[in-house]
Amino acid sequence: MNENTFRHRPLTRAVAFLCIAAQVLFPVAATASGPLRTAEPVTQPLADDDARLAGLASQAGSMLSSGVSGNQAADMARGYATGAAQAAFQEWLSQWGTARVTLSADEHFTLKGSALDLLLPWYDTPENIIFTQHSIHRTDDRNQLNTGAGWRHFMPDYMTGVNLFFDHDLTRYHSRMGLGGEYWRDYLKLGANGYLRLTGWRDAPELDNDYEARPANGWDVRAEGYLPAYPQLGAKLMYEQYYGDEVALFGRDHRQQDPHAFTAGLSYTPVPLVSLSAEQRQGKGGENDTRFGLNLSYTPGVSLARQLDPDAVAYRRSLSGSRHDLVERNNNIVLEYRKKELVKLQLNDPVTGKGGEQKALVASLQSKYALKTLQTDAATLTAAGGVISTTDSQVTVTLPEYRYTATPDTDNTYRVAVTAEDVKGNRSNREESTVVVQAPQLSAEDSEVTSDKTTLKPDGVDKAVLTFRAQDAEGNAVSGLAVNASFTVPDGMAILLSDTFTETETKGTYTAELKGSTPGEVSVMPLVDGKDAAKASVTVVLSDVEPVAEHSTIALSSAATRAEQAGQHFRAGEQVFVTVMLKDAQQHPVSGQKALLQGETVSVEGMSAADGADWQEEDGGAYRRVYIAQGAKEGHRATLTLTGGSKTTNPYTIEPGDVNISNSTLSGNPEVIAADGQEEAVITYTALDSYKNVIDNLEVKASVDLPMGMTIDLPDFTESAVKGTYTTTLKGVMEGEVSIMPQVDGQNAARDAVKVTLKITPDEEHSTISLENSYSSGDTMLLKATLRDKNGNALTGMAESLKKNAEVSVEHATLQQNWTESSENSGEYIAEFAAGEEGTDLKASLKWRTWNEEKVLTYYITPAEPAYMEGTITAGEKNDFPAIGDEKFPTTGFEGATFTLNSDNFSAGGGVGHYALKVTCGSDTTKACGWVTATADGSDVVVTFRSSTVVPVADRNVKITATPGAGSNSTTVLTYEFVIKKWFQPDIIPEGAFHNLATSCSERDGQIPLHDELSLRGLSVTKDNPAVREVGSLWTEWGTDLQKSSLVKNAPAIWGAQISGTEEEHLASGLEIIGATIHWETYPGSIIKIKYPSSLDKQLSRVCVYR
Repeated sequence: MNENTFRHRPLTRAVAFLCIAAQVLFPVAATASGPLRTAEPVTQPLADDDARLAGLASQAGSMLSSGVSGNQAADMARGYATGAAQAAFQEWLSQWGTARVTLSADEHFTLKGSALDLLLPWYDTPENIIFTQHSIHRTDDRNQLNTGAGWRHFMPDYMTGVNLFFDHDLTRYHSRMGLGGEYWRDYLKLGANGYLRLTGWRDAPELDNDYEARPANGWDVRAEGYLPAYPQLGAKLMYEQYYGDEVALFGRDHRQQDPHAFTAGLSYTPVPLVSLSAEQRQGKGGENDTRFGLNLSYTPGVSLARQLDPDAVAYRRSLSGSRHDLVERNNNIVLEYRKKELVKLQLNDPVTGKGGEQKALVASLQSKYALKTLQTDAATLTAAGGVISTTDSQVTVTLPEYRYTATPDTDNTYRVAVTAEDVKGNRSNREESTVVVQAPQLSAEDSEVTSDKTTLKPDGVDKAVLTFRAQDAEGNAVSGLAVNASFTVPDGMAILLSDTFTETETKGTYTAELKGSTPGEVSVMPLVDGKDAAKASVTVVLSDVEPVAEHSTIALSSAATRAEQAGQHFRAGEQVFVTVMLKDAQQHPVSGQKALLQGETVSVEGMSAADGADWQEEDGGAYRRVYIAQGAKEGHRATLTLTGGSKTTNPYTIEPGDVNISNSTLSGNPEVIAADGQEEAVITYTALDSYKNVIDNLEVKASVDLPMGMTIDLPDFTESAVKGTYTTTLKGVMEGEVSIMPQVDGQNAARDAVKVTLKITPDEEHSTISLENSYSSGDTMLLKATLRDKNGNALTGMAESLKKNAEVSVEHATLQQNWTESSENSGEYIAEFAAGEEGTDLKASLKWRTWNEEKVLTYYITPAEPAYMEGTITAGEKNDFPAIGDEKFPTTGFEGATFTLNSDNFSAGGGVGHYALKVTCGSDTTKACGWVTATADGSDVVVTFRSSTVVPVADRNVKITATPGAGSNSTTVLTYEFVIKKWFQPDIIPEGAFHNLATSCSERDGQIPLHDELSLRGLSVTKDNPAVREVGSLWTEWGTDLQKSSLVKNAPAIWGAQISGTEEEHLASGLEIIGATIHWETYPGSIIKIKYPSSLDKQLSRVCVYR
């Protein structure tokens, strides 16, 4: 529940305001009825004031003599001031009841840690007290209010009591209820409290709103006792238990599941007014804290002298003396936290499709921070041949092929899991989706049945193999079908046909055999589930007579004239008769062979059979079919293929048909031109027939529709170098809209006319440009041009004319978007530029080609305020060094050191490819750094240290700048800065004995590295306690990259500085000594000690550090 929801719930608001009113009205009500007891007037003798002043003077003198700091003096002054205020306030409140005031002020005089507790007895008799208790305090940066009521019943030897509290957090709006019980005797107090939340989850700003919080349910039991013989000494025991997955019993940074704590404490009360305490709290998982306290407790109706009397302490430990003591309970609302779902991922589930299809898995993805990666788990899918590909915010799966197995439903179903992670390590829930590969569905329209022979001898031996290729609508083979065969034959014809088609080794291909013993024609259709499974049946002719190509012919003739002649010409759309004459080897006509002409036996180029037209058998072995001429071209041929060869017609030509206005195209470019007699619009017309053949050699006229009185220059169309394309040009000096229509033989040749608008030329005097006078690099610059005619009227629709007719220059800027017309101001046009390098007195100019002078404005560009990179860095095997932080990676350096600025640093601009990189170092921010390079490598940037000599201290502060360029999604300049505090350089003698290393280093202004410069925590590194990769030392920054560096070319370890008072040397780099060999990889980052001289000298690198 958020804050607004809380504030608008009437019941909760009423409770909160009632609690606040109680804090104010209870003291006032008590004064109206008179105090329960009359306090004895107490006056402070002058001697006490003198003593206090003397004490302060003494403290001041001690401070001055000991050289105490100004902060310590201020702390002491604040402590005295708050202590005095605390005592005065507590004394004032105690006239109505028991008060406990804790005032705490920091250097800004805020009241963090301050508290006020007040117990008000409303009904007070020797046997019973009915009271209310109120508290307001600031704990854990939250203002909290507690108010409750209780009843205490006193018997001669003991007291029992119960109480009920309402606790409310004024800062975060959490509420809970508390129920408690008390049992007291002389010198002993027992208590128990239970806490039950009343409000639910709310945002937790204290944890960057990445978490939600609510009060944790819990309870505690308490015991407090005192020595009867020495009542000033007391002991306290408490056990507390809270419930929840992430409960902040020990603070919000130390959250635990179902935490508990045991508290033991001692107290010393020299006088009733003052009590000193010390407590140790031990919790779950080793959590603990120690508390020391100084409490002032003022009792109403008791003189100050009595409350400063040591002998009165014993009375306070009795039942009668403690009857007005505060209820001891935990007033701080302990919170339970839960992590918000900062990365919300939802997948499409299920995902179904056919093999080879690509499907998107991510349905929605929401992330508070920039997304780092999408992790997938799809082992079974990829093993089956599927592919998973990941982009910035999407996972795409390429489905594997359908598997035909004994359990296809199971074997074609896959589970794919996806987890999203942002740059701060927050992860989404692991979401899973079921990916189902569907079996291909047979499509009869896309399947076919063929025969390897179109004719058979009716001898019962000669056979034809019928092949059925089953496919779905996408052309994928369909396997595993039960395919039956159906056939049609003349009466009395005897054939032998397989009952079913059998699938071959080629998936989706089925075959059957056909034989016959009597002549005739057989049509075969494959059936699946009783339905036709192919687009058309296949026909096989059984005949003793076989036509041969040598004596057979094919010819074409016009259906209109039935004429056949050499060099035939047909027009697209014309009907054409194709006539085939079949004859055998003895030149006898062959009849009954219509089925033979199906398929590839007859091929007619540029034509297709007319709808519904089939071969018709005529007398004398002749067969005729109607075709439609379509493809315009010269040199077409028709071919008849038979046993023994083929026959081909003479070449024929198909010419384009008539103009089809629906297929023909017409355009004008540009659609708006200046009415200056110079700018032209090109009108382009492409003539096409019904089959989209281009039509050339046309006489195309230009028909125009003009406003009354308007004249233009528009000649007729002429054919261009592109066949069938005709153009003309339009220009004029008068304003208006012109409609142009091409005409052929007096008929419109396009569906719609094209319109071109002529606009008056912008007037030089009345047209203006505007631009801001200052920008930062990366800013968007809007150059605005307002175009008007000589009468000052705004000119609209001139964006394209501006692009063609205006010369524009904007210095130090890159065009992002060319001229567009403003939707707000008539006649205004805007061009968008990106500000580049800094500069002063820069010029922007615009000149229309008919103007005498250009319009000029000046401006300047300043360097942009950069933003720091906020992604991650990779060095060695560690890929998550943060780019933000108090101490930037790296602080150590050496020749050849390399690290990577990961792609998440550049995601805001669309990737590193949209940035220009620059590296500077030292005080000169204009020159490129000579010893550091930054190079784009794919989506990352690789940074390399290239100095073979010691880098001067003055040049070790490095700045990498990424400036967005054209196409970037961001205009913000990004920077990454770091300082090399320690440069490591091989000694003149790069490896060997420690002898003279200190001298050799110092001669070059260097020193021997200290062990914590080589590896932080290295002395404690073991197999069970590995080193931590962190900023601050050579190994923890660079890791195993050191193995490949110039520092340890041949020797795996580095000499470290001598341990004071011994002959042992520190030796760093991950290592372990086995026999006489140093093993690098055993404990990376460890430090061992070794005495010099040693048999290991040759395995030790001599390195100097330059700080």
